[in-house]
Amino acid sequence: MNFSSYRVAHYDSVDDDQTRVDELDLADEKRKVAAMRLERMKRQVAQYYDKKMCPHGITVGAQVLKRDFRSNSREGKLAPKWKGPYRVRVVVGARTFKLEHPDGKVVKRTWNAQNLRLYQQSCARLRLIARI
Repeated sequence: MNFSSYRVAHYDSVDDDQTRVDELDLADEKRKVAAMRLERMKRQVAQYYDKKMCPHGITVGAQVLKRDFRSNSREGKLAPKWKGPYRVRVVVGARTFKLEHPDGKVVKRTWNAQNLRLYQQSCARLRLIARI
């Protein structure tokens, strides 16, 4: 009794050797294609990340508002969420800043750009101040 499979019955050692040589020749090309695909994926991930990251535009001397983390129980949810304006005194890191009050007194802790917002005076507020 001879129970051989189709693959064993039709095995050709010369054809198998040629197939192995062809695959080895294509291995470098497959590596190059994989490296190009990896670079394309890295660029796509970087573009996605950059799209999510907003440029803060905060520089030394800019006026900013800082997020108010303390909740005032009397005012509840209608309490202002931002305090300020403050002036940026020092850029500590890429997105970290030291602030000072308008009168020059330094704020003790550093603030991340995520918790700061550029202060922009509205024309209506300037007109109101000019009337006083």
